[in-house]
Formats: sequence, C-alpha cells, structure tokens
Amino acid sequence: IDALAGRPFLRKVALRLPRFLWPVPPSHGHLIAYDEEGRVLADLQDPSGGLPETSGVTEYHNRLYVQSLHAGAFGILDAAAAQ
Repeated sequence: IDALAGRPFLRKVALRLPRFLWPVPPSHGHLIAYDEEGRVLADLQDPSGGLPETSGVTEYHNRLYVQSLHAGAFGILDAAAAQ
C-alpha cells in the first residue's frame, strides 16, 4: 500500500479489497532497549517469527522473558547472551 502513495486512486481500490486478498508480511519478532537519553542499548530480532508481534520483555534473574500478542507461550533468553 505504501508503494501506491503517489497513486491515490489505486491506493483506495487496494484498501477496499477483502482482507483475505491483502498480502501478509512474514512474522518477525523485534525487541529494542533504550536508555533514558533515547540511545539504543540492544536491538534483538527474530526473523524466524518464533515470537511474532512482540509486545514486551521483562528482565528477571539474568533472563529476558519475552511476551508476544499471538504466540502460544513466552520466550526466555539468557540476558548475557542477548547482549
């Protein structure tokens, strides 16, 4: 749809198509940690889609517990290995 930004008529037509005809992007998990000044401290990505639509992470006892909107479980990562 973004590629059609310069063609408003085609964009309107594409957005009116039934959802089952819309392209589905591949699942991708992504975590980004920032400090108080907005600098990126960590950028973790999961292109396999094991934890799609990542919604949050909690660090506890040197482990990262990764939450997702649609995964059937949460992910656990060793915090030291994730650095």
